[in-house]
Amino acid sequence: VASGSRPTPMRRQILAISCALLAATSCDQPPTDTIRIGILPDCDTFGAPFYDVSLAGAELPLLRRGGSLDPSHLEDGVQGVSVGGHAIELAFGCAGDSVRTVAETRRLVEVEGVDVVIGPNVFPNVTLIDYARRHPATTFLIATLEPYLGYVGPNVFRLTANSVQLGAGLGSYAFGELGWRRAATIVSPDFQQWGIYGGFLAEFCSLGGRIPD
Repeated sequence: VASGSRPTPMRRQILAISCALLAATSCDQPPTDTIRIGILPDCDTFGAPFYDVSLAGAELPLLRRGGSLDPSHLEDGVQGVSVGGHAIELAFGCAGDSVRTVAETRRLVEVEGVDVVIGPNVFPNVTLIDYARRHPATTFLIATLEPYLGYVGPNVFRLTANSVQLGAGLGSYAFGELGWRRAATIVSPDFQQWGIYGGFLAEFCSLGGRIPD
């Protein structure tokens, strides 16, 4: 990328994701452009007590790489960090119910001008996924996306294991370590429980186990 030019969406995504996922390193060269990262943790539902902790978790890797906080404006995030010659800036949002989450996502993208949105850490809704689809230049790192795997897309990434992955390993443990050959299962009829069961079933039966009920 030539000095002073804006990085391509793919390059910007790679740089921002690297920074967000603790893979960024400080660079000595002066920044040629700014990558803005929007942080969107839950502030209004079950995760509300951990809102400040979530913001601190986003700031910590940047502080460890030479960034600093402005004591008089802590809400401005971390200053003085760059990756790949691009300054990194944080913008904070507040997720809650589906309406508020979408409104905050729009504010971060359309008003704050972020290149990357990290969050929400509550279940996203169809409107948010459709919004991501219509903003391909913005990268979305959503904590959980399992109900909407029909659209992941080149600009949407999931940060957590899906329910099948959560169940992986249990079948092998039951067959190999516990010596089980037959098992009965009880599963709640929802997408997450069926997925966890599927992770167990796939391994257990492939090793020779049977589940009669």
